[in-house]
Amino acid sequence: MRRGRDNRPMPVPEDPHEFALHVNRHGVLAIPGAFWLGMAVLCRHWLIILAVGLLSRRGDARLGPLLGTGGVPWPALLAEVPALVLVVAALARSPGGGRWARWVWRHGPAFVGLTVALHLALTLRLALHAGPPAFNPHALWLGLTLLDLAVLLTALRTPYHRAMYAEFPAPPADAPPAAPPSRRPDA
Repeated sequence: MRRGRDNRPMPVPEDPHEFALHVNRHGVLAIPGAFWLGMAVLCRHWLIILAVGLLSRRGDARLGPLLGTGGVPWPALLAEVPALVLVVAALARSPGGGRWARWVWRHGPAFVGLTVALHLALTLRLALHAGPPAFNPHALWLGLTLLDLAVLLTALRTPYHRAMYAEFPAPPADAPPAAPPSRRPDA
């Protein structure tokens, strides 16, 4: 029999997956590290821009290779906006989170899917305009697209992630109820 922190016996759950369930202080499933790792994969260009920005403040002159010859990758940054919106909704996942955060969180797998689809479109565009195969950096893009697909499969197929996206902390009890839409009286 397992023992808890206070050395009392703990019952063994019937479902072996119950050990993996972690509930946060709001009583909903906690966001696992795999979610944050997946968001880092999906928001990789934003993280590179952030790193370049932070390093440029320090005066490091070797930042050109991080951005490449094309400068800021605007299409890639725009493709990652849905994942960034999901990250913001995850950070707002508390009882005080607004209606928008609840809606985004409930549709989280769709936001992941949209980001993956946009990354795939960018990869296909790069593959169509690829140069000679002597050095093809687009193979890296293909590998990253496979990582994107793994993040999408995790969001869609893992029971924990499906249950996590279905839960959002209830609003505080002292919050006023949402006002019904006003209707004009018939004349």
